Formats: sequence, C-alpha cells, structure tokens
Amino acid sequence: MFFAFTAASAGSGSISDLLDGKSFDVKIQASGILSLFKPEGKLIFENGALLLLSGKPVEKFVYDAFEKDGKIFFTASGSTDYDGGVLEWKGVVNGEYLEVVEVDWIRNINASFFHDLLLPDIVKWTINPAQVAKQASGDEMILIPAGTFEMGNPLGAIGDDNYPVHSVTIDGFYMGKFEVTVGQFKAFVKDTGYESSMSFWEGNFVSPEDNHPIVGVDWHTAIAYAQWAGKRLPTEAEWEYAARGGLAGKLYPWGDALDHDNANYHRAWEKGITYDYPDYINTDKKDTWRYSSAPVGSFEPNGFGLYDMAGNVAEWCQDWYQWDFYSVSSMDNPQGPETGTEKVTRGGHWFSWNLGLRVHNRGSNPPDVKGWQDVQGFRLAVDLK
Repeated sequence: MFFAFTAASAGSGSISDLLDGKSFDVKIQASGILSLFKPEGKLIFENGALLLLSGKPVEKFVYDAFEKDGKIFFTASGSTDYDGGVLEWKGVVNGEYLEVVEVDWIRNINASFFHDLLLPDIVKWTINPAQVAKQASGDEMILIPAGTFEMGNPLGAIGDDNYPVHSVTIDGFYMGKFEVTVGQFKAFVKDTGYESSMSFWEGNFVSPEDNHPIVGVDWHTAIAYAQWAGKRLPTEAEWEYAARGGLAGKLYPWGDALDHDNANYHRAWEKGITYDYPDYINTDKKDTWRYSSAPVGSFEPNGFGLYDMAGNVAEWCQDWYQWDFYSVSSMDNPQGPETGTEKVTRGGHWFSWNLGLRVHNRGSNPPDVKGWQDVQGFRLAVDLK
C-alpha cells in the first residue's frame, strides 16, 4: 500500500528549514478492515516537501509547520491518487523523534464500488514511528521512591471494595515504564516456545503492532513472562501508589478531569448520563483508537514517568482479590490475601468507562480466565537490589 500525493501550497509561518533533512522509519496502520495491511516505509522532509516512501517513491507533498513548546507541529493536505479523495495530515516532531502522525483519508465519492462496501467515508491512518517501538521494547524501568499514601476511594462508602481509605507505606521499587508490548512478548515466545493464546481479533485489530501492549494473556502467562524476564508483577498497593505518581487525593494519574487527550478509553458516565464517544473527525483529541489499544506511550506520563497507568489495557497484579480486604489490610507493603479465586486487575482499558480508569478502582479476573481477554495486559516490577 502506498499513496501518491499532489503538492499543496504551504501556508504562512512555514519553518521547513527546521524539518528539512529529517527522515524517519515508520509503520503505517489503518483503521477498520484496512488494519490487516501494515506496510513499513520512510517519512522524509526535504526542501519544504513531505514524502512518504512505502514500496516505491511518491510525489512531493508541501507541508506547513510551526514551533511550540520546543516541538515542531506540521500539517498538510491534498489530493491522493489512491482511489481518489483527499489526505489531511497532522504530526509532531519532538527533537530528533517523530511522534505518532495522524492522517485522515477523506475518500472520493466516486471511489470503487468494492471500497464503498467496506470502507467509511473517512479512513483514519496512523503513521507509527519505528523508534517508538524500539523504545518500548527496551523494557525500561522507572525508580518508584519509597513513601506513604492514602489508598482507596475517598468518596467511597461501607460496602465498596475500595473502602475504607487507609494509609499504606511502600518500599522503593522499580516499575515498568510501559506496559509489556507485543514485540517483547514475541521475544519471550521465540525464546521459550511458550504458546500464545492471542486470537486473530486481538492480534490484528486490538494490538496489531509490536509497540502495542500485549493482550489476551491470563495471570499465569503474565507470571511466566515475568519469571523469564527476571522480574515480577506489582502488588496491588504498589500499583496504586505508582499510578498516583505522587499526587494525593486525585481521581486519575494526572488530576481530577478526564478527556480523550489523557488516555485511551471508551466513554464517560456520570449520574445516569452517558456521554457518547467523541467524533474524532471533528476533534483534535489524542485518543483516536476507538476499538483497539493504543501504542504504548501515546499519552503524557504521570508524575513518576509511567505511561498508560489509566486506560489502554487492564494490568494484572500479584494479589488475590478479596472484596473487603481494605478493612484488614496491612499498612506496610501489603501483599494481598493468602488465597482467593480471582486475581486483581488495575487501570481500566480501551473499552472502559471513565470510572474504570480511576486510580482507586479495583478489578478482578480468574487467573486462568479464557477467551475474550482483548482488554487484559500487564506491566512488570522489580525489587530494589
């Protein structure tokens, strides 16, 4: 798959001299049925023009750019020879790194009959920079300093599983900067021969690229991966402490307000009102993944430098789940109940409502849960040596 572009006129304020000479290896991901096709290519800025090379050279495409907060934002639009229509681009270059680029293919009304049957009027493309996948596969760990925090829901009530609020002290440890990715899990499978249970749906639509979080893993699989990596799963208390990122009394890792610039999730609900999923054709929100996970690190990190602690995929914890455990929990590095039938999950996921993303929200699943786990992933922790 490749596009041929017709040049568009550059607007005022162009700073192409700051982008010219830069090139980036990329992967191209489309929404819907076209997600089955995932070509690689190269994005090049040259003499005020943008080129996307994927299989064969394409025509030059003039772009417009401006600088803000140390980043270079660029846009472009113009007609495409691929089944007609218009392509509208927007992207960001942060120093020597290309952040995820979004492209709307506004299809020609006179397009082929076959495409009209399968494709919406606007197809969203994501140009994923290869260095994001390489960074994510590095399994970077962040030092989480020792501290004491208030664990639980301050707005809760007797009978809630995250109440009462109680002070918990956590020793310092290391936490995975990112959720474990498809690329990392592939290395585990290749090295150990472990059988992956990720379904066709999960592998091709929910987590289609190496820089997406792995999904479809039960707790035992997460433990097997952790042992192979020389690490472990975080305890539930460690997870909530790390997710809060040093903020006290907040609903989310960044504060109390939530929208689709903060995380990948489905809808918001409050007092019986359902807020429909936003129409991304008419918005500029970062969350453009309506029915899938997002590449790890697609949103801003929390105060500890951890990414995707809310939304994207739910994360396994070490602990057994017990509904009323907070009433008997240890205050010093709690390890959870000694026995149980389900394991704790935390963080919400791409199909969660807003309540599921709150740092105090608890989830659970049987450790050997089977099937339809397209929202379930994990990240790792390590003790201080």
